[in-house]
Amino acid sequence: MDSSAAFTSASTYLTTHSNPTLPTPTLLSLYALYKTATIGACNTPRPGLLDFTGRAKWDAWKKLEGMGREEAMRGYVEIVGRETGWRGDRGSRSATETSPATPEVSSSKGSVFVSTMQNDREDVDDTHKTIFHHTEEGALSSVRGLLATTPSLAASQDSNGMTPLHWAADRGHVEIVRVLLENDATAVNGRDAEGLTALHYGRFWGGG
Repeated sequence: MDSSAAFTSASTYLTTHSNPTLPTPTLLSLYALYKTATIGACNTPRPGLLDFTGRAKWDAWKKLEGMGREEAMRGYVEIVGRETGWRGDRGSRSATETSPATPEVSSSKGSVFVSTMQNDREDVDDTHKTIFHHTEEGALSSVRGLLATTPSLAASQDSNGMTPLHWAADRGHVEIVRVLLENDATAVNGRDAEGLTALHYGRFWGGG
């Protein structure tokens, strides 16, 4: 297949198979390559500070500025083949043959969605809950109360290097995101143990 046909086949495969498993950086790369291949250089303003999903996708696309469409198609095809088992007109490996990775993704109507992180914290009573427990649960008033007495908690990190902002972004708790940023605007740049910022933890990666 030529580059265009292979690109079309790879993108169709990715959006019609329900349970591929791809890490977030790979999804961002695929998004950026797809936009470059189909549209060209990034041509939209950077989304606002609280649009975590939009900003992460925009940043990934912007980084490919100067890349040609043909090169983007080849890069997209290479990643899909390597990460999902797609092999063009030769078929594809079964799901059990592909390498597991997190977070999980599924495909729906041409858009790739990233699943939220699993909550593996032990159940604790309210008196022993940390800002991470309250953030995951969407307990806005509790988060406000903790930050009122200890503002530095906005920049605290759990055992995986994740801040409350990572968790709020992943869980889609927009109001808690706002409160955390009001207490520490620099928290948006905080990185977890994998080097990811809260921008990478938006609950959904749409196809826009």
